[in-house]
Amino acid sequence: MDRNYAWVEIWDNMYRDSVKGLFAFGMNGVMIGPDSKKNIEALKKADWLVVGEIYPDETSELPSVTFPGALPPATNLGLFRAQRLMLI
Repeated sequence: MDRNYAWVEIWDNMYRDSVKGLFAFGMNGVMIGPDSKKNIEALKKADWLVVGEIYPDETSELPSVTFPGALPPATNLGLFRAQRLMLI
């Protein structure tokens, strides 16, 4: 591998403006490491941020696009079915 893809490296590179965007699914990017203030600044520097979460968290307050991971069940002919919603 020519690069280190650990989250620490990704966040440092985003903080230094060499990572332009991030897809964050199932993770709280703000609270992922020991310096949450630096993580917030790194996420704010991103040109774009897409977050997919089931429950709101600190990271899901920042993105330009949010994909809710799940919605409450809806009724269809008396049967419950799961729905997914994509907002763009």
